[in-house]
Amino acid sequence: MHKHINMVLHRLPAPMKSIYDLAVNQRFSVQEISKIKGISGDEVESYLVRTRKHIRTSFKGRYPQKNVQS
Repeated sequence: MHKHINMVLHRLPAPMKSIYDLAVNQRFSVQEISKIKGISGDEVESYLVRTRKHIRTSFKGRYPQKNVQS
């Protein structure tokens, strides 16, 4: 799973990778990232939402759910 996430991140623009790393791996808050990057908290949130969407879309494409009946 980590390999796949890293592959997706590798293909994204540098700001998206950097902000995602600060939030997920370094565990900085949105406010802290905002200060570090010199951008608004809304921009940080936007980058995180878009990055997570790319990751989620990639996983859905690579591992499509099969119809499971219970």
